[in-house]
Amino acid sequence: MKRIFHLLLFSVAFVGGLAAQNDYLVTTKTPQATLIDENVFVDEHFPRFEICNLQPGMRFMYVGDNDNNILATLKDLKTKRDVSDATVMHKIFTLTNVDEVQTSSYSFSTRFLFIDDDSVAYYHEVKDKHLAAICAANRRAYISNLAFINDVDSARTLLLGHTLYTKTDNAYIDVSGGSQQVKLPINTEVIVTDVGVGSRECPVKIVFEDKEGKSYYREVAFSGTNSGLLKTDFVGANLYKYFPNVFGLNSKVQLSLEAMKEKYTGRPIYPKVSVTARYDGVPIQLLRYDQFTITNVQPETGTMVTLTLRGTDGKTYTVETDTRYNVVIKNSNYINDLFGFDNLRKRYPYITEDHWRLLSRGEVTTGMTKDECRLSLGPAVQIVRNTDKYETWFYTTQVLEFEGNILIRIR
Repeated sequence: MKRIFHLLLFSVAFVGGLAAQNDYLVTTKTPQATLIDENVFVDEHFPRFEICNLQPGMRFMYVGDNDNNILATLKDLKTKRDVSDATVMHKIFTLTNVDEVQTSSYSFSTRFLFIDDDSVAYYHEVKDKHLAAICAANRRAYISNLAFINDVDSARTLLLGHTLYTKTDNAYIDVSGGSQQVKLPINTEVIVTDVGVGSRECPVKIVFEDKEGKSYYREVAFSGTNSGLLKTDFVGANLYKYFPNVFGLNSKVQLSLEAMKEKYTGRPIYPKVSVTARYDGVPIQLLRYDQFTITNVQPETGTMVTLTLRGTDGKTYTVETDTRYNVVIKNSNYINDLFGFDNLRKRYPYITEDHWRLLSRGEVTTGMTKDECRLSLGPAVQIVRNTDKYETWFYTTQVLEFEGNILIRIR
């Protein structure tokens, strides 16, 4: 017998098997820690093991696959006979070893050895394949009917009592003889009240309650160990089998708010046109090119936000604007149409305040630079270079003549 690896357990406590097993069969019916992004959360706490890398001490529950397998998953190590589903259903098995056994002069098998909580030994057999060849042939290879409950234990430790936010509007409740699908709004805030075993593909059954105390559950995968699915498989029909696609660790509203605050707060901003704002609750016009700094962003209905702006005079103003442009209604309050994000006073330090006042009204005067004229009137309809020194800018209502960079005549 060739040993692939040896039992690494220091000790296994064999206590009342039935009580331990029933602990994982949950039904619907603390202070919140700060959690990280759900994909990072899974990667850090739920490493994936392919079937050829399973480790001694890993635990599984026999749950039944409904795969219509004609071959038994487990054999009794002592009698070498197949074990029926009914005999082992909902029993917990601990992996003790993986062996290669020569079964005849020309045949061998790889055996996954397990022991249940009553110290009865079993094995799962893969005939005429070395352990490495099993994964080489199929990275999705799995042992039928066994749910990986190490993921259940980790999820129980990390999520029990914590707040989650739903990413799908489908949930389930336990009913007599099975389950019933129900609707739940996306981004519903829920509390995890219990964690137990689900199926082989989705071994973690998360039971949760909404703010009204109504109880629901979802079965999800974390590491994907023995699920028969790779992380890249959690798309399409499998999308909502994966924890990060079913639950968020943060509210979408909060994430959106934080993203907006990160994007806008502290940025210099100036009106591209005259903008209606409020100062001490009274409507007031912010002049074009007045300089402000965004000090706060408050979400309103839909994509609307209220910006709090601090002027160079130290006064605080509020402006309601839309963060998304609607191509159908062509909303006039789109933030990027109303505002530019720059410190124009720093970019053009030579422009005087008298000139800034003219620019805010769309006016020009002789002595202005080309940059000032462009800020005031926008791009010219046509530019004619008369010589290397002289240039004429044509607008619909006026003509500007420049000597070098300076406006010398307005017609």
